[in-house]
Amino acid sequence: PGQNPVVCKFGVHCKRAACWYTHPEGRQIDFQPETALCRDGVDCMRVDCWRVHPPERDAVISAEPQELALHLDEVPMPSRPEFEPSQSDREVFIDPLIAEVGSTELTEFLDAFGPVEDVFQLPGQSTGYVRFCSHAAAEKCVETGAGVWSESERALSSDMPRGKEVPCYTDSLITLIGGQDGANVAQLMETSGVRYLRLNAGGRLARKYGISDRVHFTCRGFEIQMLQLKSSLQELLAQAHQHLAASGQSQLPREVLVSGLPEGWDHETLQTVFSGYGEVDRFVPGEGGKAQLFFKAPTSAKEAVKGL
Repeated sequence: PGQNPVVCKFGVHCKRAACWYTHPEGRQIDFQPETALCRDGVDCMRVDCWRVHPPERDAVISAEPQELALHLDEVPMPSRPEFEPSQSDREVFIDPLIAEVGSTELTEFLDAFGPVEDVFQLPGQSTGYVRFCSHAAAEKCVETGAGVWSESERALSSDMPRGKEVPCYTDSLITLIGGQDGANVAQLMETSGVRYLRLNAGGRLARKYGISDRVHFTCRGFEIQMLQLKSSLQELLAQAHQHLAASGQSQLPREVLVSGLPEGWDHETLQTVFSGYGEVDRFVPGEGGKAQLFFKAPTSAKEAVKGL
């Protein structure tokens, strides 16, 4: 009863477990049910998968999907570049917040670092973002270990037109995460099985409607799918961070100006003397015992400046 009288175009080869079309000659899966099984089995998290699954999987997926959100700073970031913060960085991510937003306890705790502009607590969680009025206040919070620099803020600033303040990241982290024409977002939706996945990157509409203006993903699905999304996003974010690290290193200075050098020192002598900092690529001698040293790596130049 209720079956569509139209004959299925796949005929005997139809493998849709609950196909609503008619199969007058029967189907192969009716005689060989194993051919209709989903290859992912109990791990399949696709809401629209039409193959056959174990009962325990169907019990989870048959529930009503939820509106879910995942903020960028909730994702583990073991490959995050260790760059010096920009002077425009004023936001930190705190996990956990010591008390509820608006409480005297939290207010007094944050005021100890400096004036606060905004606090956003992630819904249903004890973590959140704190935007201070100054870079110095945010830096003090990070130095005490109470929070870490907001990756959301760095992602948003990397996507803005260049102004007087130089952002921490020279390339757009938003673009690296989203991919060309949203290709990475589409892939994340495919691998996790969630529906309507969207990358939200702040903006005036977010503030207008009172939703989070931090970088976050929104979707419709199940908690178990969100775990898969988080895992896939961690891999994607690691790749983006590795790109930013390589790009940032290539733009760091490798040059050091030194003075007081004895006359007659050549490249070999300089390499021997400065070998403790790293390999010297070349040098340009100047007058009065001065010279420009060009190291192979920016980190070597940085260490040389510290040590000289």
